Amino acid sequence: MIKVHILDCGYTFFYEALPFKNKSKNPLAFTHFFRSKKHLIKVPVVSYLIEHSKGLILIDTGWDSEIRVHHLRYEGIMNHFASPGFLPEGEGVAEQLAQTKFRFPAN
Repeated sequence: MIKVHILDCGYTFFYEALPFKNKSKNPLAFTHFFRSKKHLIKVPVVSYLIEHSKGLILIDTGWDSEIRVHHLRYEGIMNHFASPGFLPEGEGVAEQLAQTKFRFPAN
């Protein structure tokens, strides 16, 4: 039997023009500059832990907890302004896995 666990791992925001940045009259529309916050879209960041009889598979580990302290160094300046990441306490993958019944080898 296979079980899939979905882990909520923070969130990001991006401006609704991001997918259409080439069609925008404002070349910086994707950065949120000079834009109303009502046009921001909150997007969840998730990881998937697949439980299989032969073992565990973790897909997409999300953000490291370092993003909480060093945003610019972790994300880079363009990503930070285009779609800043937020990782609330307890939502990091390592933090969530530490609370599970599964045991993982130490680094």
